[in-house]
Amino acid sequence: MNSLSKIQVLMWCLLLLVIGAFFLNILLLIPAALLFVLQFFVARSDLKKDYPEDWSKYLSIFLFYELAIIFMTQFVFRVAFTSLSISSFYTMFMAVLVVIIVTIALKYLIGRRSCYGTILFVSGEWAGVAIKTDLFSKVSEADYAVRNSLGIKLKKGDRVRIRLKGTFNRSVPYEVSEVVR
Repeated sequence: MNSLSKIQVLMWCLLLLVIGAFFLNILLLIPAALLFVLQFFVARSDLKKDYPEDWSKYLSIFLFYELAIIFMTQFVFRVAFTSLSISSFYTMFMAVLVVIIVTIALKYLIGRRSCYGTILFVSGEWAGVAIKTDLFSKVSEADYAVRNSLGIKLKKGDRVRIRLKGTFNRSVPYEVSEVVR
């Protein structure tokens, strides 16, 4: 299991505990807080090793969403469900709408047209590159054949930046742009 998957599993567990704390018992926030701290340590070790350029961005995005979920379930939704008035449901709807708008805005703001990979082999104008899943550039984990049309001297094991082309939901690596030191 890669480091992003570990973080996502911890996020889902945290989400279930926070929702359980809302509906069942507020004491479920204690193990949720422990998962929150564990997630931070996994990010500092595994995520930093797998994504040296972007681990702090990943950590900040995950922490933002978790804090938003905790805030919404424990404060906004609790107020909406206790008073059961039209204005409280309006507040709950607006909170959900704000999270959706922020999510879409973050896709545009932190999305990028390049990703990082490791050279597996070089053959003339082509190179084989191993790329890990990258949420910011919307690339799936796989080995890709990319062009080296800039004539950069590459060797096996080099960490490189790769240009992407694609759509809003998915990008495809196509060219090596530089060697990252």
